[in-house]
Amino acid sequence: MEKFDFKHECEQWKWDIPEYYNIGYDCVDKHAEGKNKDKLALLWENEKGETKQFTFGEMKQLSNKFGNVLKELGFKKGDRFLIRLPDIHCFYIL
Repeated sequence: MEKFDFKHECEQWKWDIPEYYNIGYDCVDKHAEGKNKDKLALLWENEKGETKQFTFGEMKQLSNKFGNVLKELGFKKGDRFLIRLPDIHCFYIL
């Protein structure tokens, strides 16, 4: 068996992402549009043990709601913005 060279592998590795890739659709929306819409998509827990649960359908709905807020603020398709949040459940929805 050939010796594993981590540095070489890192230098050679390439993530092949399509030019127009929508990770939100791939990870949430396509599941929310089918039989999995009511299945658990996210289970979040903080350091105090408080939990929140979201289905694929709920995540899509909340994400679309935030998208509409951005539109109302004047953002257009292709615009970029940065949002910084602590590790709270909203981070995964926005």
